[in-house]
Amino acid sequence: MHRIAEQTSILTSLEEVFAVLVDPANDRRWRAAVESVERLSGAAGAPGAVYRQRVGVPGGTATALVEIVDVAPPRAVTFAVREPVRARGGYELAADGPRVAVRFWLELAPSRGLRAVADRLVAAAIGHGARTDLERLRALLESSDPADGTP
Repeated sequence: MHRIAEQTSILTSLEEVFAVLVDPANDRRWRAAVESVERLSGAAGAPGAVYRQRVGVPGGTATALVEIVDVAPPRAVTFAVREPVRARGGYELAADGPRVAVRFWLELAPSRGLRAVADRLVAAAIGHGARTDLERLRALLESSDPADGTP
C-alpha cells in the first residue's frame, strides 16, 4: 500500500478551510490538475456524494470518480477514489492559534504486477501535486475576502 501525506498551515479560520475542502466542486479553484468537476449523485459535500473529475495527467487527461465517505465539520473530510486507482484519503484540520494546520493523506489500495509499478508512479505524482496544491490552497484562502469568498 502506498501512503502519501502532506501538510500546510493557513492563516484563516477552520470554517473557511473546511468550506473549500468539503465540496470537490471547489477543487478547480486550487488544484492545478483538475480541469472539470461534476457531481453525479448525492448532496454537495455530504457523505455519499459522488463526483467525476477530469484531471490533467502527462500525455492527456484521466477521469476520476470520487465519493465523499465521511464529514466531521469543521475538522475532517474523508473520501474514496474509485477510478482510475482505488484509494482512500482525506483532509484533517486543526486550529493552531490564528492558523489552521491542514493535513492531506491518501492511501492507495495494494496492487500487483505491472499495476503495482504504475501505482508507484501515480503515488509519486500525487505526492508532488499535493504539495503544490496545498500551497495553492493556502494562497487562495490567505488572499480571499471572507465577506464575499473571492480572491
